[in-house]
Amino acid sequence: MTLCIAETSRSKLVHEARAARVLEAWRAGQSTHEIAATLGIEESEVCRIIEENQA
Repeated sequence: MTLCIAETSRSKLVHEARAARVLEAWRAGQSTHEIAATLGIEESEVCRIIEENQA
């Protein structure tokens, strides 16, 4: 049970860190394509993160 909680927390932290890196790069003027290539994720994921975090 503890391992499951630790894995869930780790997964959440990884997601939050990725979102922070995406948003930092976006605010610095990088394109979604550049961000995706740099972080090794799909461009659609970059777009999703940006859209979810725009206020």
